Amino acid sequence: MIEVTLEDVVVRVLTGESEEETPQLSGRPLRIVLLREKGGDRVLPIWIGAAEGDALALQLTGGSMPRPLTADLMASLLEASGAVVERVAVSTLRDKTFYGVISLSAGGRSSEIDARPSDALNLAARVGAPVYVDDEIMDSSGIRAGEVLGSLDDDSPFEDEPEGEWRPLSAELLEALHPPWPWKR
Repeated sequence: MIEVTLEDVVVRVLTGESEEETPQLSGRPLRIVLLREKGGDRVLPIWIGAAEGDALALQLTGGSMPRPLTADLMASLLEASGAVVERVAVSTLRDKTFYGVISLSAGGRSSEIDARPSDALNLAARVGAPVYVDDEIMDSSGIRAGEVLGSLDDDSPFEDEPEGEWRPLSAELLEALHPPWPWKR
């Protein structure tokens, strides 16, 4: 397993949108989370749902919501039960779908729970758990860091994607995409 960091969440914004306007997205309800190899130059892009991507970007940018999101609830439930998230991993790639696993310990027992990578990564971001990617997955699907944004269009599951550019899902972009956004920074 290769340890990675949650580098960013990116979203496709239609070309021609000025920075002053509310950005128009490509119409696809997806985001891409970028996992960067610690001590290396490879990045693993994983397509995830918009809600999960926005929740992860919110956490990575230091934002919060007035009420708990699903990953916040999971973290609180685990803490209340005495369970600790030891690590999360992107463990399998099957038929172009990534699979994740959450490793927990509680009461002297260890468990591995099957999870979507988006849910596992959101939980890891909230509890500070380390994140890993299977070596074979990084070898087959990892992209050199400097080539990531240019290669995302090639890996798109959509054939008719309109012209656009990939942008980091910053706090300002999140706020512009979800007005009124009831969050705190």
